[in-house]
Amino acid sequence: LAGCLAAMSGIMVACQLEVTNPGPIADVDLNSPAASDAMVYGAMRAYNDALGTNGGNFSMCGAVIARELFPSGQTGSFACSLQQMRNQLPPDGAGEVDRAQLARWLAENAVTRIQAVRGTAFKDYALAAPLLLYVGYANRILGEHVCQTVIDGGPPLSFTAHFVRAESAFTNAIVIAQAQNKTQFLQAAYAGRASVRTWLKNWTGAAADAALVP
Repeated sequence: LAGCLAAMSGIMVACQLEVTNPGPIADVDLNSPAASDAMVYGAMRAYNDALGTNGGNFSMCGAVIARELFPSGQTGSFACSLQQMRNQLPPDGAGEVDRAQLARWLAENAVTRIQAVRGTAFKDYALAAPLLLYVGYANRILGEHVCQTVIDGGPPLSFTAHFVRAESAFTNAIVIAQAQNKTQFLQAAYAGRASVRTWLKNWTGAAADAALVP
């Protein structure tokens, strides 16, 4: 036992356990091709947070309100409050919208930054199509869950503004996914665009897109 303890002590001494926190990076450091992947994955995580992890309840509560889950109703003991089931968001529940707006902003900002850095080569970037998909889907969940919205400090807008932004993002994703021959992303973009086109009452366009998704 003494020998083991002595050996462990030696290992602890030999290990370098000091950690230096470099602190926040400068914003300008994100304007580099090397930062592209990190921004995309950050946007993906933010979307997942808004949809149903780390406190987000859009996925669960939307399904409860629509009676897709618990069709006979429930008492609010499972994820969603009674106010949320009435389509009411109390002030202390504003975090739901905050998370969704963050997901939208991170994805849209990543597109802007990466396009600025890569220029016309953005269409060749391996994560360009999925990033645009997250722009589209982040806007879609906002459009589906709010009555009125504010985008980046602008004036109050109808919830349909998010569907317009989503349709544009899905269209761009389709172009890039086709060029890169990425069937998985292409179908996800057609499905997303079909869904937002129904909200915009573009029934012909929605049906045409939906027909392209197996």
